[in-house]
Amino acid sequence: MNDPSQRIFHPNHGANSLFGPTYNSDPMAIEHPLPEPELFIQLERIREVPLWGTNLAADMINNFNISAHVDTTYLPAFRKISVHVQSVDGTLHYSSPVEDIAPPLNYVKIIPREELLRFVGKEVDFSYSIGIGDEAAVRSKKRRVHVRLPLISKFPTIEGVVDNTLIAADYPDGLDVTLQPVGNIQTYQDINCFWHVMIREEDKYISIYRWQTFVRSHEKGYHFRIPAEAYTGYPPDAIHGCGVSTNMFPWGFSNFGWGFGGNDRIKVI
Repeated sequence: MNDPSQRIFHPNHGANSLFGPTYNSDPMAIEHPLPEPELFIQLERIREVPLWGTNLAADMINNFNISAHVDTTYLPAFRKISVHVQSVDGTLHYSSPVEDIAPPLNYVKIIPREELLRFVGKEVDFSYSIGIGDEAAVRSKKRRVHVRLPLISKFPTIEGVVDNTLIAADYPDGLDVTLQPVGNIQTYQDINCFWHVMIREEDKYISIYRWQTFVRSHEKGYHFRIPAEAYTGYPPDAIHGCGVSTNMFPWGFSNFGWGFGGNDRIKVI
C-alpha cells in the first residue's frame, strides 16, 4: 500500500516476528481496521448485551452526557479525529468537528444533546475517522445502537394517600399502587415498586425499612400490593416513601433507571 494511512500495524506482531514483543518501525502507521468507539453515559460504559444489543433511550439523552471514547494508545501523533453518527437508513448524519489526538491519552467526545435527539427512534452507527492534512481518513469499525423513543407514562396512584397523609387503620390488610400502561417500554425493562421508611437523626436520614418488588414490562397497566407491615408500627415522625421506576438498560449492565413518580413525604397516622 502506498498510502501510509492504510498501512497495517499490530502492536503484538512485527514484520520480522510471529510472536513476542516487537516495536512499531513506522511511527506514522495506523492499525487497520480501527476498533469501534466505546460509548459512555456519564462515566459508565454503555454495554452491548446479547439478545438486545446496544440501547440508548431518549430519556437518557435528555438528562445525561453521552460520549464516544477512542483508545489512542497505538495511534501515531499529529493525527486528526472526527466522530460520526449515521442512521442505518441513511437519512441522518452527524460528524464532530475535526480535532487533534494526543496519544496515548484517550480521546473523549461528548455528542451534543440536540444532535443525538435527531436520531431518536432509529438504528444508528457510531464510528470515527483518523487522518492528517489532506490525507484520506481511515474509518473505524461501526458500533450499532438502538436509539429508543421516550417513555410515555402517567403518575402512579398510591391508594389512601391524601395530602401526603395515610391513615394506617383504614388499610389493615395492605394498600394498592397502580401505574397505567407505559408507552415505548422495551422487553428488557422491568417495572419496580418500592416502599421505604426513614427516620431523622440529627442532620441525616436513616433507613429502617424497605420493601420492593418488580414485574416484567407488558402492554397492560401495573398493580402492586403494599403489605400493611410497610406502614404499621413505626414512630409517628417516621417519613414514608413510595415510588415506581424502571431500569433503562438490561438488568445487571447499568445503574441508570427512570422514575415514574411517587411520594417521598408520606406521613402515616
